[in-house]
Amino acid sequence: MKPVDKSFDQEMSPQLKQMVGQLIHELNQFPEVIRYKQVEEAINKSTYLKKLEETIKEKQKNAAHMMVYGKIQAKKELDKEIDSLTLQFQQNITVEQYRSAQEEVDELIQTIMQYLQTQLVDSLE
Repeated sequence: MKPVDKSFDQEMSPQLKQMVGQLIHELNQFPEVIRYKQVEEAINKSTYLKKLEETIKEKQKNAAHMMVYGKIQAKKELDKEIDSLTLQFQQNITVEQYRSAQEEVDELIQTIMQYLQTQLVDSLE
């Protein structure tokens, strides 16, 4: 999840900080958030995925060098390898679960934000 803008944090009152902290605590209890954290941890612990990611990055770096040195055919071959490895990464079941869990959490947060906005606007009218 993205870090919070610290300048906004400094402007918040202690009471608002406490309320936000409580909301975050409550959000962390949702099954969608728990699942997201579990899958994220599985990805972080996967040596296979780490090695695959490192291999992709290294080949991308090599492809950029090939382009600089005008080795177009070698770059094309590397690009095919990169595409294949990237597809392999994206189709990994843990990565698919991660993306699914991430979408669920995003939807949950959007729903909560829309609800808060509606309730706030309604209370001001």
